[in-house]
Amino acid sequence: MDAEKTEPATLAKLNTLFAYCRERSAFYRERLPANPLHSLAELTQTPVLTQDELRQRLPPKGAGGLTGPLESSYAFASGGTTGQPKLVYYTAEELDREAAAIAYGLAVGGVRPGMVAANLMNAGHLWASFQLMNQALEKCRCHILPIAAQSGEAEALDFIRALGAEVAVGIPSFMISLAQRAMEQGVNDAPLRIIATGGEHFLDAGKAFVRAHLGVERFISAGYSSNDTGPIAFQCSECTGGIHHLFEETCHVEVVDETSLLPVPPGETGKLIITKLQKWLMPVIRYDIGDRGRYVSGECACGRTQPRIELLGRSDDILNIGGYNVTPDYVAAALEKTPGLSPHFRMIARADGPLVLLCVECEAAVPCREEAARQYGAQLGAQLLETVPALKFLVDIKGIAMPRMTVLQPGALPRNPRTGKIRRVIDERLP
Repeated sequence: MDAEKTEPATLAKLNTLFAYCRERSAFYRERLPANPLHSLAELTQTPVLTQDELRQRLPPKGAGGLTGPLESSYAFASGGTTGQPKLVYYTAEELDREAAAIAYGLAVGGVRPGMVAANLMNAGHLWASFQLMNQALEKCRCHILPIAAQSGEAEALDFIRALGAEVAVGIPSFMISLAQRAMEQGVNDAPLRIIATGGEHFLDAGKAFVRAHLGVERFISAGYSSNDTGPIAFQCSECTGGIHHLFEETCHVEVVDETSLLPVPPGETGKLIITKLQKWLMPVIRYDIGDRGRYVSGECACGRTQPRIELLGRSDDILNIGGYNVTPDYVAAALEKTPGLSPHFRMIARADGPLVLLCVECEAAVPCREEAARQYGAQLGAQLLETVPALKFLVDIKGIAMPRMTVLQPGALPRNPRTGKIRRVIDERLP
């Protein structure tokens, strides 16, 4: 990234956005500095916008977060694995621009004109992803199968096989469930070549499971985005894991300390703060999206000059167990090495008297008897302690309780009824 070239352009867009918001929104008029910014460093003069603050200032609760009437616009419900959904608003022009950004990322990932693409995003309930993905696939000039996750794994798999879908787009949880259905039915002729996912992190263990049962050649990101902000970043062929190129023309990203909310040094990990530079009806300025990440230095081997960030999970996707940070990746790695279990799981921290108890709830790959479930749980517990020696040490010194594994039947883990997502990390020690 050439800061000498990008900073003036970004600064000019920010000042244009700020002036527009000061004129049209009482909420932002009070929140934004009265005078134009002279440098990006002065962004810290503007408070970080939390999700609750945004929720309270959008219809039907309020209107201060909008800059104009709801004409030629869309309302979408924004909600993940927890809480009540809030409404977010886009003009038709903004929505088309966001779809074009998603299409660009899909094309970079290998989606080509004429490909048969199954849209397995969630539809209905004021959800944005299904419509946006249809528009994006149109711009990629694909032949689109608007199946939707609500059709269920069996019907989706039937359509994919019968109509020759080469591409499938959806959330990782549904792709894992689709692979489970293929395994249960003994299906080994799925034509899928590319799976594009978004909405939640796709762990390596989950990808391995899907590849084994659906024969997928390539996993790509459908883009880093949220309903509140729209697309933020995309992946090229050289981006691995959580590394993405930023849409720097339309998005400015800060990395700040999770406590002080001040910028961290380049390359260090922190909380991601998002400002959309061309979102006018419902501005998103210094928005705490709830994710952790860092800027990646150097040039990308793909030759693109857009800056890169690495996504490192939700800012709350860590459980501190006896002073040791446990992330979902540790549990996923143990699950991958334990036969008979699916990649679906959640981890919960509880109090066990004076000690901390780590509970892992997961699903069997296929229906099983209670005795088999207990055996799978015992094997998973042993594998987890082997995978994370720090946990075994803490158990041995009685610093924490012995982790508890519970194996449930397929599909038994609670899922968000709107999105199908599983809330991966729960801390029941907190009020």
